[in-house]
Amino acid sequence: MPIDSSIALSGRPVQFDNPMDIQGKAMSLRALAGQQQMQQMQLQQAQQQQDQDRTLADLYRGNVNPDGTINRQGVLRGAADNGLGAKIPTLQKQFLDADEAQVKVGKLKSEAGEIDLNVTRKRMELSAGALQALLAKPNVTHEDVIGTMAGLVQQGIVTPEQGQQAIRQLPGNPAQLRQYLMQQGIAVMDAKSRLDALIPKFDKVNNGKVTSFVDTNAITNPGGPADIRMTTTPGEDQSAATQRRGQNMTDARAREANQLTREANATTYDTERGMLVNRATGLARPAATMDGKPLGAKPKDLTDAQAKALLFGTRMQEADVVLNKLATQGTDRPSLIKSGVERTPLIGGALGAVANSTVASPAQQQVEQAQRDFINAVLRRESGAVITDSEFDNARKQYFPQVGDSPAVKQQKQQNRQRARELMLEEVPNARRTGGATPRASTPVNTPAAVDFQLPSDIQAILNKHGGK
Repeated sequence: MPIDSSIALSGRPVQFDNPMDIQGKAMSLRALAGQQQMQQMQLQQAQQQQDQDRTLADLYRGNVNPDGTINRQGVLRGAADNGLGAKIPTLQKQFLDADEAQVKVGKLKSEAGEIDLNVTRKRMELSAGALQALLAKPNVTHEDVIGTMAGLVQQGIVTPEQGQQAIRQLPGNPAQLRQYLMQQGIAVMDAKSRLDALIPKFDKVNNGKVTSFVDTNAITNPGGPADIRMTTTPGEDQSAATQRRGQNMTDARAREANQLTREANATTYDTERGMLVNRATGLARPAATMDGKPLGAKPKDLTDAQAKALLFGTRMQEADVVLNKLATQGTDRPSLIKSGVERTPLIGGALGAVANSTVASPAQQQVEQAQRDFINAVLRRESGAVITDSEFDNARKQYFPQVGDSPAVKQQKQQNRQRARELMLEEVPNARRTGGATPRASTPVNTPAAVDFQLPSDIQAILNKHGGK
């Protein structure tokens, strides 16, 4: 007589040997079911967000590609052309968010499928545990199996239909019951192993440009969701361009510095000619200063004659500068009183000293000293010996104004001094002349006027006798 399964299911369930274990597994199953619901809610929210992000305005409607995708560059250009440049970063972020949402949807779908597989696997584990508890009894009976199946139905591990079908498939012979339960346990374990092999395993992969979720399960390997395109903002593009320009400038300067270093190492300076000579090529070019002025060849050492000519010519030039300056100020002769008293026999030197300190003005003293410097330079260069009074007096008359000279004669004597200077300095190379062959410009100085001094009558008589004043 066949067993009425409805009578067994309406009865009191058989107690399990390990109720705490079964209760814990049931709680885990309910947690997985709640997680499944949460994942489904997240999937719905992500889908809604994706739909909101893909809502198109006027620019979007005008930039739909034939394949239905959005021409993003066209949208960005349209935003810039219509004065919406400030919106471009927001649009770019929306594009990026849309890509991420698409990837998230694919990932959530995969996770939802994985949760379904995990729920099924968990049910199989609980079913396998129940079978093991039955097989642990030495004398398992049909009542034990029916009670266990009723408990699984009440816990939601199997449906009532599945429970009734399992009870109907039990063998009627009690001796065959244990063998049947062992076969079902093996089948459950094989199904669990197959489920484990069919669960995709997703890993996040980023190659520096694209982030992807790739299924690493060799059996399933569906390729994973869509890629996430890594984009940059306009500010990042500008920063990268600025960095490239700076690096290019640095590289260019480094190349120029290396070139200059190579040229400097291959170039030698010829001091005799003032030329830079490339030792590798033999080419020569004039050496120049930083402002482009040629350095010129190194000056040769002066001979003894040139050195003396330079010394005396420089003295003549400096003395002539003083004389010309004082002449423009109205003093072109020394003190005549001093000159007159100096001719007095025996005491002329003493009288001249007194007259120099009391009668001669500072300008007259300067004129006398400059004339001495000029005459000594000329006569020393010409004779090289001791200068006699007659030679000195003759040179003074030759080069300097005397009492009664006309302006033409004074001009002639000034030209004589100039020619004497030029002839003296002709022996000296131009590069070694300190002041050239022409008088240097002088700065006017304030010269005190001659002192109005009344000579004693005896000295005045001597001057009158010799024609002085």
